[in-house]
Amino acid sequence: MPKRVSFRRDAAGKEGLVMLGALRAVAAIISISMAASVGGGAAAQQRLDRDQLVGRWQGYEAFGGYRVQSEVLYFPDGTYQRWSALGSLMAMHRGAWEVMQNWVHFSPTDYEPKIYQGRPMAPPPSETWIVDAFDGTNIHATVGGMSEVSFRRVP
Repeated sequence: MPKRVSFRRDAAGKEGLVMLGALRAVAAIISISMAASVGGGAAAQQRLDRDQLVGRWQGYEAFGGYRVQSEVLYFPDGTYQRWSALGSLMAMHRGAWEVMQNWVHFSPTDYEPKIYQGRPMAPPPSETWIVDAFDGTNIHATVGGMSEVSFRRVP
């Protein structure tokens, strides 16, 4: 089995499959704990504007030696849909997104696949991007200092 896959039991004792989510959960916790040390946007970047994120973006998230290709649709009503692919695994999650200073926060409400190779998948955790570069066309961020996120607007 690939090293990016692990199994865990939830509070009810059900075994679930965790892929990529475990690292993202740790990254989200670290990013929240870093809140006191993170100020506003970097001086060399355009102000992160919610309206300028609305639309289709393609890019990647790199962590732990992996590069996950992704596409995000930001909708004007504050919802998003995100597809990711790593090797033969493809995943999707959707939910709410919001901008706070130089952060983009994702709160998933649904995801697929719910079952992978006969095992239940754990839902993805919330995620906060700490944006260090944004120009309206490109966005670069980190997630808890553990992963790099880089996306480009698709016309």
